[in-house]
Order: sequence, then C-alpha cells, then structure tokens
Amino acid sequence: MNKILIALVLIFGFSGNAYSVMIDVRTDEEWNAGHIEGAIHIPLSEIKTDIENYEISKDEEILLYCRSGNRSGRAKVILDELGYTNATNIGGIASVSEQYNLKIKAETYPEIWELLGESKDGVKVYIDLNSYARHNNIRYIITMHDTSTQEKDFKSVKFLNQIDCNKFRMRSVRIFGYSGLMGDGEEIELTEKSDNIWMYRIEDSPNATIIDAICMVDKEVRDLNKILKP
Repeated sequence: MNKILIALVLIFGFSGNAYSVMIDVRTDEEWNAGHIEGAIHIPLSEIKTDIENYEISKDEEILLYCRSGNRSGRAKVILDELGYTNATNIGGIASVSEQYNLKIKAETYPEIWELLGESKDGVKVYIDLNSYARHNNIRYIITMHDTSTQEKDFKSVKFLNQIDCNKFRMRSVRIFGYSGLMGDGEEIELTEKSDNIWMYRIEDSPNATIIDAICMVDKEVRDLNKILKP
C-alpha cells in the first residue's frame, strides 16, 4: 500500500468514533497486515516530521498504539515534546481492538480515476473520486498528473493534496513520481523534495483545475458532485 494512500485514512478516521484521532505507529508491513478500523498510520520513525502535515490541533485527543505498547509509548514522548497535550499510549493492537470494540482490518483501497482536464502546457489532470474527504475547513483529494509531454524524469506524478476553499489555495503533503503512466512502473517518493507550502490558485494551471473541481462541490456546479462525498 502506498504511503500516499495510507495517509488518507487520517481523514476518514476523524468522524464516527468516540475518540478524535487514533494513530498506529507500527511499520508499513504491520499496518497492511491488519490495523484498527478508523485509525491513521504514521510510523514511529516518521511521526516527529510528519505529524504536522495532518492538521491535528495540539490539544486534540490522540490515542497511540503499536504491537505491544512500547513504540506507542515512545511516540507519546515525541508528541509531548512537540507540544501535543492530550496524547495517550493505549497499548498493543489486540488489546485496543478488544477495549474499544473496534475491528482489525487489512488495508484495501480501490482507485476511481476521472479526467478533470488538461492545462495549457499539456498536463492532463486526473482525480481519484474515491479519495475525496474533508476535515474542518480543509479538503483532501488524491490527484495524478500525466506529465509525459513535459520531458520530465517521471511520466506521471501522484499527489495527496490539502485544499483550502476559503482562500482558494492548495498544497501537496505526499508526492510520488512514477516511471510509467497512472502510477504504473517504478515509484519514487518525492515528498521531501517539495517545500510543502500553500500555493494560491493560478489561472490555466493544474492547481486551478483541481481547486475549481473541489471547491465547487457544495455549489453543485459539476457532475463530480454525484460521486464525491459531501
């Protein structure tokens, strides 16, 4: 499972549960084999640098678990040092599942790609309809850019985007480049190469195409409204 897809679990984990945020700090392999339904995945090795990408307030309740409670205890220390005031180590995955009456499930994620349009410089922009989600006033969507006409190192690039419709701006918190089209071929994570800064809507650019599509959802302007989750 790609980390960009795993990151989406964050969005759906905020609602419908008795807690605010539950974080699994185990490895990718452990997560894919089975995790608490509704949890988000930030490995212990990445939590110090990645936690700020997820729009979690410093006083929000955060429940941490791992296999036995050891790594989640270390994760709590890290979050405490970062200023998070309500983080709790709740132990190992088996006991958490029993204590909170939550299912353990393996990760599956079907992608539904829709062509949004093409920018003036020839970049085709696709959107994963199955990835749209919202938390507070921020919207999240996975997009894929076909850059095969741009003589770039990668033929396609996948983004996990945060979009602020109040200010018509967006930023990408996860980026992956592929040697083939639409995620096929060799994958290389490019997240660290990005400045991860907000970029305001630029006319006739891929970001304008994406922002227009996502921020018009509530206005029922596009046919995408029939598919995107409100």
